[in-house]
Amino acid sequence: MNKIKKFFQELANIVLPYFMWEKKWQAWRIFSLMMILMLGFRGLSVVNSYAMRDLMTAVADKNSLEFPQACLKVFAVFTTLAVLMVFWQYTQDLLQINWRKWLTNDILKKYFAQQNYYKIQSEHTIDNPDQRISQDVNNLIRLTIDIIGLIVGEILEIGAFVTILLTLDIFLAKLAIIIAIARTVITLIIGKKFSFLKFRELQLEADFRYGLVHTRDHSESIAFYHGEEYEYNKISQRFVYVVKNFYQLIGVKRNLNLFTRTSGFFVSNLPIVFLAPRFFAGEIEFGEITQASGAFMSIYGSLSLIVEQFDRLTDYKAEVDRLGTLVEVLSKPPKLEQSEFPTIKTVEKNCINLKNVTLQTPDYQRTLVTDLSVEVPPGQGLLVVGHSGVGKSSLMRSIAGLWNSGTGCIMRPKPEETLFLPQLPYMVIGDLRSQLLYPKTDKIVSDTQLQEALEKVNLADLTERVGGFNAELNWPDVLSLGEQQRLAFARLLIAQPPYAILDESTSALDVENEKRLYHLLKQKNTTFISVGHRPTLVQYHQLVLKLIGNANWQLISAQEYHPDEIDFG
Repeated sequence: MNKIKKFFQELANIVLPYFMWEKKWQAWRIFSLMMILMLGFRGLSVVNSYAMRDLMTAVADKNSLEFPQACLKVFAVFTTLAVLMVFWQYTQDLLQINWRKWLTNDILKKYFAQQNYYKIQSEHTIDNPDQRISQDVNNLIRLTIDIIGLIVGEILEIGAFVTILLTLDIFLAKLAIIIAIARTVITLIIGKKFSFLKFRELQLEADFRYGLVHTRDHSESIAFYHGEEYEYNKISQRFVYVVKNFYQLIGVKRNLNLFTRTSGFFVSNLPIVFLAPRFFAGEIEFGEITQASGAFMSIYGSLSLIVEQFDRLTDYKAEVDRLGTLVEVLSKPPKLEQSEFPTIKTVEKNCINLKNVTLQTPDYQRTLVTDLSVEVPPGQGLLVVGHSGVGKSSLMRSIAGLWNSGTGCIMRPKPEETLFLPQLPYMVIGDLRSQLLYPKTDKIVSDTQLQEALEKVNLADLTERVGGFNAELNWPDVLSLGEQQRLAFARLLIAQPPYAILDESTSALDVENEKRLYHLLKQKNTTFISVGHRPTLVQYHQLVLKLIGNANWQLISAQEYHPDEIDFG
């Protein structure tokens, strides 16, 4: 019962908002038109049963006078049905794209709000959010529209054809209902495992696809390492899981089909068996047998909706589970500070000042720094050193506001006043102009200013080499890591933020280029923090924060600091 309640709660969280937003009348207008068209062709289906009855009776009675009129009636009904169905399907498609557009935009807003995209990835909250947004949204909307149409249509069909069948044979109407209910119950028992396997199929297929994408994105690194065998084995293993799950899935499906097909063939002949004696006795006409058979199968088919659509319904449940989990995670309010899980207090101020900060990993299993207090004087630089794994990059994450596990207070500037330069610069999907202006790509900067920034970072020929500032290329493939790092520095020169955080942002550069960039940085009077593994960095900073390990640290002036090999390990 709890699972059913959870399913409908997740479904409501996904479906209802589209019909309740500020322009909900657009959604209701298309939805209402779709339902009206469906009512029209479902009603004509009933009319068609009478038209076919008259046609079959005319054929059986060899009535040449009634036959042309009956043919015209059937032709008119079929033509109208075709037109209604075409426009009904068109309104379904229209509703689907409008709904997908709204829901995708709504999820994307939440995905990028409060850095949820980062939290999902770092906390491993859910798998493959990209697939859930790009594919599952569309699949779920299409299935929702189809299933709503099926349910409403079948209810209408039951009401209409039960009335017809009751006038012909009451026992046959009751038999159709009893058999359909029994068949549904048995199907649910046989296919109990089907829903779980469907959900797992989506998950395993996504993992397999991610492995292939990961190989594509890191193809050069794999080639350098000659890691083909490892990657092949890893991806092949994921495909093995896909295949194993599919074998289980088709096994359950085989059992389902064995029951549904055999029972379906058996039931389809029941109306003729029951009504043939009455026809032989002259109590009913031949057309009434065909009408009763059609009504019986319509009632039986409508009540067997779960049986006939079991595959699609399990797909639907799997899609609701996956997308519902994503919506639930994205809709959660920010975590409040709790005594059992303390968080570092952050205050927006025009400075970088850490007071009594104890930093822990997000799972609170490891303490990286204890009771750290340090302030970076305006226009000066702080260099953070220490051996690998001691927590240097983690400290940068806490200053940036990405990690807040621990205690103490961090005073830092507004996010838009700080630019972060990581070791592997982020290359956006876009043209060269977007690369240089990111993240404020709407900022108006002349081509001359952009070119000057490139020249300062020793990339004077880049514009000509790639075909201008409007050239849109796969930048990680076009630029070396050293060029990417210099391009990131050009961003900094163009943006001119008051504060900057440089996490090994010159690691791929030679000493001369490093010196050139840091001199440019100091000329801008930028307050900055650097993390690095080179002793040559010390000369560009006024303070050195040495992370010793075991949560210990030491703050000294750059003049007094004597580099130790372990500090730059």
